[in-house]
Amino acid sequence: MSEIKKHLAFYLVIDESWTTGELAQRCRQAVEQGVTCLDILGSDQDRIAAVQQVAIEHGLPCITQFGDGDGAYLPTVDMVADMRQKLGAKAIVGCTVFGAGEAKEAQKAGADYLGVPVQRTGLEALKAICAAVGIPVVAYEPKDIAALHGCGINGVGFLAQAMPADLSSTAAAIAEVL
Repeated sequence: MSEIKKHLAFYLVIDESWTTGELAQRCRQAVEQGVTCLDILGSDQDRIAAVQQVAIEHGLPCITQFGDGDGAYLPTVDMVADMRQKLGAKAIVGCTVFGAGEAKEAQKAGADYLGVPVQRTGLEALKAICAAVGIPVVAYEPKDIAALHGCGINGVGFLAQAMPADLSSTAAAIAEVL
């Protein structure tokens, strides 16, 4: 579990805003500036392969929607048990949750970590989620990283299209709250 926690510190979700041609270079730059986990959306195998290669080069996990990499990140709790069964015990499985009850359900179903869209849930719900489970929690898209201090999170995540410009400073800010 501690290995997963380490890799979830600065979580980057790569959407379609990066073209296939620039994907590997931008991923490498992000990792060099502190990103610790790469998650690619979509099913384009060329894009997934490019991100996987960067992840392998840097010893980081590559998460996909369908479990093509080191694991899968799912949009809903009800998909966790099936994905866990499909991928096996060694794969990393995460999912989005919005409350403590859902978080407990996801953990019971076999999730290794949870993602919480903090702007939608708020800090109090985030704290309750972190307190309710024994698996890592990643806060997505925070407006203020410092406000996450004391919430009990294990990482902070950003979509590539909304990623802060200065990743090194963002990585330092994340390290202060973890």
